[in-house]
Order: sequence, then C-alpha cells, then structure tokens
Amino acid sequence: MSDVYEIKQPSELLITINALQSEIKLSKEDAQVILGYMQGHDFMLALDDGKLMRVDISEENGQRVPYTMDEVIDLVCEWNYEQLEEARAVVDHPKDFAEYCEYKFTYDALKEDETALNQMFAQTIYGRDVRNVARTMIGQVGGQMPEALAVHEDMKYQDAAHREEGRKR
Repeated sequence: MSDVYEIKQPSELLITINALQSEIKLSKEDAQVILGYMQGHDFMLALDDGKLMRVDISEENGQRVPYTMDEVIDLVCEWNYEQLEEARAVVDHPKDFAEYCEYKFTYDALKEDETALNQMFAQTIYGRDVRNVARTMIGQVGGQMPEALAVHEDMKYQDAAHREEGRKR
C-alpha cells in the first residue's frame, strides 16, 4: 500500500511543486486559488508515491488520476472560464436586482482569479505552445511578437509578488 499525502494548504502545494521539480512558480495566493477551485469542484490534490494525483473527494474511495501541474492549472483555468460564462449570462440578463448583485460580485471575483490564472497558464507547457504558435504565425507574415505576448523570466516572479502585495492592502 502506498503512502498518500493530501495537499490541503497553499504552502504544501508550493513544497510539492518544488519537490516535483516543476518549472512553474506560484505565489502562496496562486496556490490558494488552485486549491480553492479543486475543493469547490469536489477534488483535491495528493502525492502518491512521489506522483501528483487528482483525487475525487465526492466518492468514499475517490478515484485517483495522475496529473501534472500543467494539467492542474489548465483544468482550473477551464473551470474559471465556465463559471465566468455562467455569471456573465446572469449579470447580462438578471431576473431582478438582487440576482444581479449576487452574480456581479461572483463575476468580479472570477475576473480577479482569471487574471492570476492567466499568469499561471503562461508558465505551463500549454501556454508556451500558444506563444510558439503565435510567434510562428506572426513570423510567417513578417510581423513581430507583441510585447503583451512576451513572457520574461523575471516578470513571472515580479507579477506574482506584485499580486500578493496588492492583495495584502
């Protein structure tokens, strides 16, 4: 029987990412966003024999599926997008003012998460693939990569530190 370590705290996720030698760098706040979405969708992350696993906690002996941090971030981005679309639909066409207020608050919180998740996604293999495809397409038509699509190594750390500092205020 293997030892399973449940990842419940942001600091535990950060330690896990480091132990797995992932290139992804997250702030404590980013890790909290990831864990919050996982829990909100009845999943948790765990380490099982040194491998990151997504565990379905809605079942007594929840199914364990091996996951990479790239896949975790991609999944959380997908959930955020789906929830944003649902909230946007209600905000655009509410039944009444109370529903508008409730969903507008939710929508604003999801948009804040989206900003952080976009920065996390940029570090994944999927984000790098998107930039490479964009770079190739732009190069084929003789253009230059827009600065907005450029991700500089030091920018990852500065953005994470800036977001964390801003949330403390």
